[in-house]
Amino acid sequence: MKVYRELSIDASPAQISQFPDLAAKGLPAHWSRDLQAEAARRENGIYRHPLFAFDYTGTANPQAKLCLVQRRDSQLQVSNIVPDTGTLTEPEFNGIMERFHDDVRAIPAIGAAYSFTMTTDTRSVLEFMSEESAKKLRSFSAEASHSTGSSHPPDRARWCDFIISAASDAQHPLQEDDLIDILVKEEGWPEFRANELAAEFSVARDTINAYRQNHQ
Repeated sequence: MKVYRELSIDASPAQISQFPDLAAKGLPAHWSRDLQAEAARRENGIYRHPLFAFDYTGTANPQAKLCLVQRRDSQLQVSNIVPDTGTLTEPEFNGIMERFHDDVRAIPAIGAAYSFTMTTDTRSVLEFMSEESAKKLRSFSAEASHSTGSSHPPDRARWCDFIISAASDAQHPLQEDDLIDILVKEEGWPEFRANELAAEFSVARDTINAYRQNHQ
């Protein structure tokens, strides 16, 4: 399943504090630091973590703003990539992140002095749920009508079977957004129906977990 990549940059606290300036000085001309956006975030006062913004104005990918957030003294993370217009597809989002990764690592002052970790753009469904839960989800999707979701009694039974299995799996705490991606990309559900099913799942899972905690 295709997913958005994630990028983190690790180094000593002193090196992390130097990174934005080093990147701004060393990146190619299709990158520029947006000090105004950074100042606006600081002035807002509601954000706990420092943000550093870099505008991409190249032609290989859509023009966009890449945001780095310092959630720890020794780490920066790409928190978002916001296009100048419209929305980014996953390949476009990943392409901009990959370009930033490659361009910033090529700066001599950064290079090997910082540790870069970028996740893959593909993940297996089994990273999000057990094989048993995946089989139950496939069974539900294969039989249910994509126009009615889980409303028919036989489909509801298969859907509840999946929910109970996934909610019982402490090793794979399935999140609502991840389930939406799986339903759309792997099982072929329309996005609006996937959102409905994921919301049903979230409420049912929380109810099951609350019941278990109160009856231990």
